[in-house]
Amino acid sequence: MNKVSVIIPAYNAEKFIENCIQSIQRQTFQDFEIIAVNDGSKDGTLSVLKKIAKEDARVVIVDQENKGVSAARNAALKQATGKYLTMVDADDDLPENALKSMLDLMQEGVDLVVGSHMQVRIGKKAYLEPNMEFCKAEINDNFRKVDPKIWFPWAKLFRRSVIVENGIAYDTNISFGEDHMFNLAFIKNMTGKIICTDRIVYNYYYLRGGLCAKYYPDMHKLQKYVLNGIISYFDGRENFPEEYLVHYTGCYLLGCFDYYIAWCSRAEAIRKVKESIKVYEDVMIHKTWEEFFPEAQLLCIKNEDYKMLVKEYIKRNPQKTILRKYKRKVRRTLEYLLKIGLKIGVLK
Repeated sequence: MNKVSVIIPAYNAEKFIENCIQSIQRQTFQDFEIIAVNDGSKDGTLSVLKKIAKEDARVVIVDQENKGVSAARNAALKQATGKYLTMVDADDDLPENALKSMLDLMQEGVDLVVGSHMQVRIGKKAYLEPNMEFCKAEINDNFRKVDPKIWFPWAKLFRRSVIVENGIAYDTNISFGEDHMFNLAFIKNMTGKIICTDRIVYNYYYLRGGLCAKYYPDMHKLQKYVLNGIISYFDGRENFPEEYLVHYTGCYLLGCFDYYIAWCSRAEAIRKVKESIKVYEDVMIHKTWEEFFPEAQLLCIKNEDYKMLVKEYIKRNPQKTILRKYKRKVRRTLEYLLKIGLKIGVLK
């Protein structure tokens, strides 16, 4: 039996959850169970789920107080009975061949299939993974290729026995990067291959909110938590290759710069950039500073002139900062218009 457990955490997903589940019910592969977790929704999500479950015995509902998406997925993992499992967000959906496309690649000796996805905005844009595979012994040497493929929970098919036998669960201590941490734990404990495919197995609806639409005032600490998770994957700092240390510390720190400058007022961004540097100081080495920071910025850091540092950084990185701020405002406007459109649709 190749039964697939489809896990859907749902919080205030009344407007989208039926479409999501219907896309699974339309799959060309039909041996599945859907475990939908109502995470303390305040709208009609639970009522919609009960209606669907009444008509389809494959739909299992877990109803709990609001505990967050990680706790919701953990609750679903405890209920899962499939040989394989996949994660779907309640505001997204699946192409009709998604499960079959991933199952076709889940052969003996394969533990994880990573598919491609379609990003749905006003139109659609395909994000295709190159067709490749990595056996367990190849992952560490190719970690920078593998790591970006495991940032998200969806568009993946997991061999459930790896999760069960190793007690893998989502980290409820964090609210950003928990998917990455779960997937890191999975590949660390698996013994088989990762298969990546250019087959589209997921439709991600960009304009329906999500984590990227929410501001995290402690993003620098959350990112550092994930960075420590990557270091732990290699069993500690002493086993973490220097080239990876340089790459990840530099990218994560500058990612915090980009994030805060795009989200915050200039004064707040300056304060947050200063905090980020302090948080990352213990993992930064001389080579990282040299590789990621031009001389003018290093001088600002040395003199603790964070106002000038932010000014210099924006000057060199307008697309990652000012343009990103503009794009975020456009996205928020489009999300608002979508929300208004949905409300009008409900009233009709």
